[in-house]
Amino acid sequence: MLENLVFGSPIEGTPPSPDHIRAVLHDYCKCLSEGDVDGILNLFDPETRFFDPVGEPPRIGHDQIREFFEPSAGQLVLRPEGAIRVAGFYAAVGMRARVHGYGPEFFVDTLDAVVFNEAGKMTHFYAFWGSSNNPSPDTNWPPHQGWDNT
Repeated sequence: MLENLVFGSPIEGTPPSPDHIRAVLHDYCKCLSEGDVDGILNLFDPETRFFDPVGEPPRIGHDQIREFFEPSAGQLVLRPEGAIRVAGFYAAVGMRARVHGYGPEFFVDTLDAVVFNEAGKMTHFYAFWGSSNNPSPDTNWPPHQGWDNT
């Protein structure tokens, strides 16, 4: 299934609740901001395909995802911007990162699209960003609007 999934195509079964999906994405922000790599991995299916950024080869499975997050976890604060949109097994959310662990502070804006399985784990993660928003020209960090780690 993981190899043949077309984003947006029907998935058999019962999707997790929208509240569960929102909680997972908030937990993802919290774990990444706090440097909890094991907590991040717990949110993903062991065979997840992780595209960050989209257009690069995917990182597949917990080992490759761990290698991706170990250097950056705890070096930034990540939070959703606006509502987390949920449609069955799918979710999308704008994210904003305030990166503070690599010299002068800078900001990155992403749009993350995620696929979940019936167990409520993320199976596909697509982070859309590029040179026009890394670093972001917008340096405003808006007042608290949902979970953050400041």
